[in-house]
Amino acid sequence: MLEELGVIHLIVFLFVLFPMVLGAWMRLEEGADWWMLAIMGFLLFSIHINRKDKAFLKLVTKSAPLVFIAEYLLISIPGLLWVLNLGNLWVLLGLVAIIVGLPFINWTLVWKGNQRPLFRFPTHFMEEVEWISGVRKSIGYLLVLYVLGVVFCWWSPAIVLVVLFILGIIVATFYMEAEHDLLLPLYSETPQSFIRKKIKRALGLFWAYSSPLVGLFFIFHYEYWYVFLIVAVIASLFPVMGILLKYGTYAPGTSLKRNELILGIMIAFMTLPFGQPVPILLSIRYYKRSMTNLKHYFDD
Repeated sequence: MLEELGVIHLIVFLFVLFPMVLGAWMRLEEGADWWMLAIMGFLLFSIHINRKDKAFLKLVTKSAPLVFIAEYLLISIPGLLWVLNLGNLWVLLGLVAIIVGLPFINWTLVWKGNQRPLFRFPTHFMEEVEWISGVRKSIGYLLVLYVLGVVFCWWSPAIVLVVLFILGIIVATFYMEAEHDLLLPLYSETPQSFIRKKIKRALGLFWAYSSPLVGLFFIFHYEYWYVFLIVAVIASLFPVMGILLKYGTYAPGTSLKRNELILGIMIAFMTLPFGQPVPILLSIRYYKRSMTNLKHYFDD
């Protein structure tokens, strides 16, 4: 991941991330001591229920709970030091109780994607393999968000704007799997036209399916049209960044999950008042990398 960012970008990220971390630190210091217990407990619980090695560890060792406890103690050292600094014994005991108790939870969270669409995709949709796969895997989240946006659109202008913002992020995650290189020339003739077509189709599909939400926003909150334009630009950039990241690091038939971290960092900067230039510059960089990377598959 650090190699993908490059030294210059890493320095820029650290420079901009410093005030973010400092601000989060100040917020935690202002809050109650129990917030630290809640945050650490939630993070450890999330890690534990997503682990797939529980049964394996019980097979290879009789002290599997001790292994879990040792690991959770290790990754909890920053939180434990913070709690010790706070001097709240009850919070410290609560955190230790969570670490000791988690190994005895045998439940594992299993995500099952829906392999069949709930509706027939239009013909023009069939070229967008990322959308077909992404919609099938995320149909539950998409439907819940969409319904919430439609039902509560009248209540506050922020409802529709937040839904569009999250939908843009979800669409960006569609581009985390690399298709076979034989499909690339079938989609377009040159790397330039390929990327342009991908971006054009992605934005077209995104706003076509979001158009009911847009219409409802202007019916109930038309006076905030300028805020909508800002959010629309940001939400549109998310799929663009996902596409450029994908083909900047493209290798046939491989998983590009590592791009999720870089995409997350770019999204974080996009939401900062003075952080927008960073993802824009990165997008330009990955556009150039996409041209260089795709040229090998089109020239062959």
